[in-house]
Amino acid sequence: MLRRVYLKEEVFQGPWAEEAPDLYLLPQEGFALRASTSASEVFGRSLMQGAHTYEDAHVFVAGAELPPGLGSIADLKGLVLSLLV
Repeated sequence: MLRRVYLKEEVFQGPWAEEAPDLYLLPQEGFALRASTSASEVFGRSLMQGAHTYEDAHVFVAGAELPPGLGSIADLKGLVLSLLV
């Protein structure tokens, strides 16, 4: 079910890292980590289909200053382009 479990110090950095969860769970392909307090089973299918994966849902930037006021992923366009040049 899990590909890897990270400690927060391995994944998060910066002034807000202390607010991050203590553990970061990376699921195996085909598993989605979702929770419901009203579910009658631990494993099963949900009505929700599709999900971002670790490979397509994260933006990690090392050695670059993020611009202030980021409101959406679209705001990263200029930074990404500048890092590619």
